[in-house]
Amino acid sequence: MTTQTVIVTGAGSGIGLACARDMLRDGNRVTAIDVSPIPEAVLGAGDPGDCLALRVDVSSSEQCQDAVRRTVERFGGLDALLHFAAIHSTLAWADVSPEEFNRVLEVNVTGSFLMASAPARYMKDHGGGAIVLTSSGSVQASGVGGGSGRGGPAYVTSKAAIYGLNRSLARSLGPHNIRV
Repeated sequence: MTTQTVIVTGAGSGIGLACARDMLRDGNRVTAIDVSPIPEAVLGAGDPGDCLALRVDVSSSEQCQDAVRRTVERFGGLDALLHFAAIHSTLAWADVSPEEFNRVLEVNVTGSFLMASAPARYMKDHGGGAIVLTSSGSVQASGVGGGSGRGGPAYVTSKAAIYGLNRSLARSLGPHNIRV
């Protein structure tokens, strides 16, 4: 397998943590991103020089662009983005405020767009790459209205939007040899 330079968001827990850890164990260079500190399970997974841990709010365009800049400076390039960062909301439709609904959309949808756009700008001028934006099975199989740990309307709506974003970016970035 060829060594790749990969940004993994949401690397502080869950799927993002597992992905960043496994990418490092496989010998890749990883920029591990989260709003919280990156756990030792990631930091100790590969060679010490192969992991750049950054605290980034994916809903900030400047922070997303800075993460790409720092990745390229540290590792000399960027091959892929694996985007898992998101926030969850289980509030039912009657309980979710407009502010909560918009915050979930800001992080999960706008954050996905910003995090994809930053590496795409680099990749289109450097031979291409791959971008993975994750959604959720809750879009097809969610319970009604949230609660009890299930995704509420804010979360499910945000994850449904990722499907459209993936399709749009795939069409827009494909001509630049960027797979989405």
